[in-house]
Amino acid sequence: MSPHGHKSKHVEPEEITPQPTGSNDPWQILVIAVPFYLASLMCMFHRGAGTMHTQTGGHYNSVPGQPIPLSEGDVHAVGAVALIMALVITWFYLRLRNELKRD
Repeated sequence: MSPHGHKSKHVEPEEITPQPTGSNDPWQILVIAVPFYLASLMCMFHRGAGTMHTQTGGHYNSVPGQPIPLSEGDVHAVGAVALIMALVITWFYLRLRNELKRD
């Protein structure tokens, strides 16, 4: 009997089976690649000189450093590096997806 005077039923716990936590498509990696694609497109099609702003101290609340002037070619080079990073991330996504399909 329970403390309240009622008969309690003993319930056996059910066996817990692990549930799959997600699909075999790591699409979140592509979400990381999108800003690199967008930045590369903006830099590649930019006309004229640009500036790159830095921070001193490496903290979010640190004082901004001096802006670095960039020529049009420099801006395009930054865009090329961003495009290479986006392509590497996309390649990693495709490779990982193929590996997950094999398992």
